[in-house]
Amino acid sequence: MVIVLIYAFLRSFLKTNNRKLALGVLLFACLIEVLQKLNYVAWFGLENNKLMCTLMGTYFSVYDLLAYFVGYLICLYFKD
Repeated sequence: MVIVLIYAFLRSFLKTNNRKLALGVLLFACLIEVLQKLNYVAWFGLENNKLMCTLMGTYFSVYDLLAYFVGYLICLYFKD
């Protein structure tokens, strides 16, 4: 759902190619997921801050990547 929500939010403000926007949102989400694998919360010294850990995410999951891709496909399907 997060991909669809971010896509819809950005689409309401940006005049751009919908396919490129959907791909950009997918790549952004995948980047965040990879950063979670690299424990990027610790880079900022926030590993003990429960709120920031929840907001930034702390656990990598391949299933999240799959869900992001499904969200991307939904964005492409409902592009207009």
